Amino acid sequence: MSKYLQYFPADTKDIKHVLDIMSAVYPIDMKLVEEFEAHLLQLMIKKDQILINENEVCEYMYFIVKGALMGCTSHNKQKITTYISVENDFVSSISGLHGSG
Repeated sequence: MSKYLQYFPADTKDIKHVLDIMSAVYPIDMKLVEEFEAHLLQLMIKKDQILINENEVCEYMYFIVKGALMGCTSHNKQKITTYISVENDFVSSISGLHGSG
């Protein structure tokens, strides 16, 4: 994770929005709601700002409230887009979340 990113407590309406989307798939336990309310963080990044650098371990799962995020890697000195995620998507590093780089 870039050391230049600043996290803040998540807005109540954003927490509710995430939980509403999750509960549409499966009922959400009250304990999970409490954990989300206690630990969910907000992060705002600008266009072209890097969220996670290649080969870094990703410590978080992200949810896109507004905007889009592009994941990419390099192969033979070429940049390859691996995914594009948009609003209401969960996103994380494909390989880095588990420390496998």
